[in-house]
This record gives sequence, structure tokens and C-alpha cells, in this order.
Amino acid sequence: MALKLALAPVARECFTAPLLEQIIKDGLSFITSLSSATLDIKWAPLKTDAHLSTYRTHYDNDTWIARVIRVHVDYDVIRRAMIDERILAESEWLDGPKDTNEEMAVEEFEGKILVRDVRRFLHIQAFAGREFLASVISKDLPETDGRRSSVVISLPIEGEMVSESDVRGKYISVEYIYELENGEVEILTGVCSDAGGSIPRWVQNMAMPGQIFNDGKRFIEYIRKQASRERSRQWDRREEVSGRAAL
Repeated sequence: MALKLALAPVARECFTAPLLEQIIKDGLSFITSLSSATLDIKWAPLKTDAHLSTYRTHYDNDTWIARVIRVHVDYDVIRRAMIDERILAESEWLDGPKDTNEEMAVEEFEGKILVRDVRRFLHIQAFAGREFLASVISKDLPETDGRRSSVVISLPIEGEMVSESDVRGKYISVEYIYELENGEVEILTGVCSDAGGSIPRWVQNMAMPGQIFNDGKRFIEYIRKQASRERSRQWDRREEVSGRAAL
């Protein structure tokens, strides 16, 4: 069985290191087409801000929205928010007060590929709640001229719903984080989703670009605050060390 960049949920037990390596390769090829246009994938620009741009494409019969973020924030701060502490970070910058995000299992595969199985519940006003089951696949890539990069791919997986009154939603995302020569970090994100239920896909597709753009602005604000806190912690540690040395 092959893993594909598609909304059809996959069986979690089919995951193997070779299959995961292939989906990572496919995901990178797809998302990096943002900066190197191919004959197969054409991205149409949508909205641009100082540090943020969005795009749209149709790929494999689905509509994808992409987001490009470029910021002067330490790579480790961004990686921690997107990989190591993803659920905690999303609870602060993405989730609403009634939303929940639960990590159900973690498994490491050969090649240092980490897979986290998550269950997310989203509250949608005037509609039934949406429940999403996904595997979040992450891997640090080999450095290029000392510059670090990593990839995160979220795939919908099969599984039981917690509540029969909820609607099963599906989403797939590809995220590529990498350091630039000038010290900035660029984050490429591609998202395709289906909230299911009575919300038509064309309505969702119309709303997605604005949502992805606004989510990007919230994420930039979040990582800048985290970077500021990290600098404060480092300063406090230096002050503490200096104080001990003076005794």
C-alpha cells in the first residue's frame, strides 16, 4: 500500500519506514514547487503581507492552499512550536476555547522518523463539532551548508469517533521549515481539508484562503513571543551564572 497526499484516511498499521520516507519525499517535492514551478503544479498567488503570502492550486482533484512565512526567529524556536511541542503550541495560537487536541500515541521509525497520532475536536458555531484523526509525521533533514531544515506531514487516519454526534473531518498538510543564508527561517505550508457534514466543499474552499492567511499571522505573533521569552530566559541564566562567579 502506498501513502498519498490525499484526503482518504489511511490505516495506521500500514505505516513502515520505507512508506514514510516515500511520503516525505513526495511531500517535499509538492511543497517546494511553490518556489520552483513545475509543469504539473501551478500556484496562483492570493494575498501577501510583510512576512506572509498565500497561494492556491488544484492537485489530484483537490484544492490546496499554501502559505509562505519568512521571519527572523531562531530555527529552534520554530521547530519546537511545530514539532516537539506542537499540541501545546497549537492550543495557544490556533485552537478556540472549546477546541481540544490530544496526542494519542508516539512511535519512532527507522531513519529518525517520528509519528504522533492525534485526535482534534473543533467547535464550529451553528454546526456539529468536527473530529479529526491524523498522524503527524516529522523528520529532521540533512543540513545543507550548515543550514537546518525539517518536514512535517499530517495524514488523515482511520479510527473510531469519540462521539456519534460529531462529524468526521479530514485534513492533510505538508510543512517544510528551513534556514536561509541571511539568518531568516522560511516555512512553506500546504493544506487541503474537508470539514464534512452539510458544509459544501465550494463554501469551504472559498473560506480557506482567508483562514490560512489569518492563522499564519497568529503563528508569527506566537513564535515572536516565544523567541522573546527564550531571550529573556537566556539573559536570566547568564545573570545567574555571573552572580555565582562573583561570589
